[in-house]
Amino acid sequence: MEQKLYYPKTRSRVFPFSNLDYDYWSKKGMIPIGSKKPRSSYEDGYIPESDIVTMKFEKVGNGNLTSRKAFNNLILGGTGDGKSLIIKNIWYVLQRAKFSCIYIDPKSTDSGRAKEIWSEDDSNLAPKMFPDGIPLVHCMPLWATRNFKHMESNFLTYSLDLSQLDENEMWMGLGISRAGSSVVTRAILSMKSQNIDINLDNLTNRVIKSKSETAVFKQLPENTFSNIMRVFAELEDFKVFTKERPPLNTWDILNGEEPKSICISYNSGSFGFMTFDIGFRIKEASRFFFQSKKKNKPFHFFLDDAGYYAVDKGKIQKVNYGLNEILNIGTNYRSLGLGMTLAIQTTGMIDENVAQNFKNKLISPVFQDVIGLNKLNIPHEAIDLLREGSLIRDRDQHEFEWIYVDSDNNVLTFFPFTPPCNHFKEVYFSNLGEIEE
Repeated sequence: MEQKLYYPKTRSRVFPFSNLDYDYWSKKGMIPIGSKKPRSSYEDGYIPESDIVTMKFEKVGNGNLTSRKAFNNLILGGTGDGKSLIIKNIWYVLQRAKFSCIYIDPKSTDSGRAKEIWSEDDSNLAPKMFPDGIPLVHCMPLWATRNFKHMESNFLTYSLDLSQLDENEMWMGLGISRAGSSVVTRAILSMKSQNIDINLDNLTNRVIKSKSETAVFKQLPENTFSNIMRVFAELEDFKVFTKERPPLNTWDILNGEEPKSICISYNSGSFGFMTFDIGFRIKEASRFFFQSKKKNKPFHFFLDDAGYYAVDKGKIQKVNYGLNEILNIGTNYRSLGLGMTLAIQTTGMIDENVAQNFKNKLISPVFQDVIGLNKLNIPHEAIDLLREGSLIRDRDQHEFEWIYVDSDNNVLTFFPFTPPCNHFKEVYFSNLGEIEE
């Protein structure tokens, strides 16, 4: 690997450039998330390794995925307190450790800057970690580019493969009733068995034919058929399934000759289509376990700003397919090598049963929903720290004292490191002059 020379301003971690080891932490199976004291407390900026708070993970290749320990992390924090920085530190180390990583960015496109090295003068990287970008492919579903077509070239845009939507829950996630979803799913499975090209036109004709010829369909209310046709029209209008763009070749991106992470931006697009696409990506990853010979390579999903999609909006969407699949990572998919780092701002979407799936919990000192932590099996010691306001939270100095509750329910506090990869600024809009800095 080509040596990347740099001269950090705020750290005295000086190593011979010939001995740089970009995989120091990934080879140890540890993620350095922060220091025990503020960086300003360390003389000359030197942080001894004994003062580094780390999260442990099981390295790739340690046995079959079915015997691996789950690695699920829950991050509870607000806007501007370093939540996404912690996520990107975890992401960077797992990518170096050869995990298949997928980052979900619901509201913007700034996560694509993770492919660039950190460029801020006041960076506070962990010892033996160096400015470095994450190799990634920045993707966006074609429907999410609907309002800014001039930006499509900044992303790998994709559509969905209609033939893969062969489960009732998928169609329910798109807004079709339970009974209607059963009809559509059976139509797709029938078309597969007969080697009929599965596109939206053929599927529509198949459903119309079923309406007149199938005894089961004749017993259904008329509004079931209307519901199916309405959803089909929306899918066509938004080009969710279209020959204009191929489906996302997830496996080749993550496991090709030069493996990369996948970063998917939805740009605050349609809630229904976003929740479906997120759920589909997780389901797709679970299917890879049965389709691939590489059964020792785990997946990790980074679900940032989950309040945008992992919520119950029953009045809008009867079934949140994304939320259902996120919860499946902690239960049904554990033995398939799927893990996640989930970031939320309130405890509303998490209950005690779900919280048990997250062995590591990281809590911001400015987290507002302190009362809600009681239902997540958070130790009283941690809750008292938040309630009493004894944690440091200095926005001017960018010093926030976070809480880390490890898999053994030990309570530690730390000051987050910045990640090696870039962050903060919206890169694509500014490049095109859409937003003035």
